[in-house]
Amino acid sequence: MKKVSLIVLTLAILIGFGLSNLVLAQSDVNQVTGHVVNQDDLLYLTDQITNNRLSKDYDYNQDGQINVNDIVALRYDIFFFDAMLGQKNKALDQEDIEGYSKLILQFEPELLSQILGGSKFDLNKDNQINVIDIVALIDITIRYDLVDKYVKKGVEVPVLIKKELPDLYIKEVKSSKSVYQLGDRVYFKVLVANNGDQDIKDFKLRAIKNNSEDNEHFLTQTINQVILAGQSKWITFGTTWLNSNGRQHNVIGQYDLLITIDPFNEIKEVNEDNNYYKYTIEVIELLKDRETTITEREYIKREIK
Repeated sequence: MKKVSLIVLTLAILIGFGLSNLVLAQSDVNQVTGHVVNQDDLLYLTDQITNNRLSKDYDYNQDGQINVNDIVALRYDIFFFDAMLGQKNKALDQEDIEGYSKLILQFEPELLSQILGGSKFDLNKDNQINVIDIVALIDITIRYDLVDKYVKKGVEVPVLIKKELPDLYIKEVKSSKSVYQLGDRVYFKVLVANNGDQDIKDFKLRAIKNNSEDNEHFLTQTINQVILAGQSKWITFGTTWLNSNGRQHNVIGQYDLLITIDPFNEIKEVNEDNNYYKYTIEVIELLKDRETTITEREYIKREIK
C-alpha cells in the first residue's frame, strides 16, 4: 500500500464530511507516528491485570470490569484491523490507520458499511463508519502502546500504577462549643470523606495538642463505620475529659489540635498527605454558676447546622 500522509488524508476527510476544525485538533494525528501495539503490549497488559494494577481507563470492551476479556478483545481487534487494513505484521500501527483513512476518503458511508461488513469498524459505536472512527483507532493505538512508550524507556507508567484504593481525608470538624471549662468533656463531629475507589470499613482518628512541647496526646479512637468510595459521613469523635487534677488536659488556654485520620498509616491510600486537620478550642477556668456540661448522648442527638 502506498503511504499517504495522515495529515492530508484527515484534512480531506474533514472537509468532505463538513466537520469543524475542532475535530481535527482533537484527533491530533501527528502523535500516532511511531506507535505500535503488538504482542509485547498484550503480554504487559496481561501481567498488569494479573497483579490488579490496571485502572478503569483500560476497560477495552467497556463492560465495567478490568479482566482477561479486555485482553482477548484487544488481541482480536489487533489482528482483525491489521489483516483488513495494513501490512499484516500482527500489530496495530500507523500503516493500519492510513489504510482506514484511505478507505473512508474513497467511499460514501453507506457504501463503506457494505464493503467493510458492518459494525466492527464502527469503533465509536454511533452506527456510522466515518472520520470519528479514525480518531478512535488513533486513540487505541496510542493508549495501548505501553511497552515502547514507557517500559523500554524506563519511564514509570502513570496510569497503570494506580490501584483501586481508598483516600480518606477530613473535610470539616465541629464541636459542641468553642469554649470549654475545666471539668467539661469534649466531643467532636468530624466529616470524613473517601475520595478513593475503594470502600473503607473502619479507621482511627487521633488528636494531639499541637502547641504543647511534646505534642500532648488528646484523644484517639477507632471508628467502626463504613465510608463508601466517593462519599462522606459525619462521625462522632469523643470523648476526653478536661480534668484540672489530671496529668493531661489540665490547663486553661488555647488548644491547637491536630486531628489525623489513619494516624498510624494502617490503611494504604491513594494520598497519604491529606490526612490532617487543624482545629482550635479554648479552655477556661471552671465557673461556679456554669451550665451543666453537655453529655455525649445529648451532643450526638444535636443537629449540626
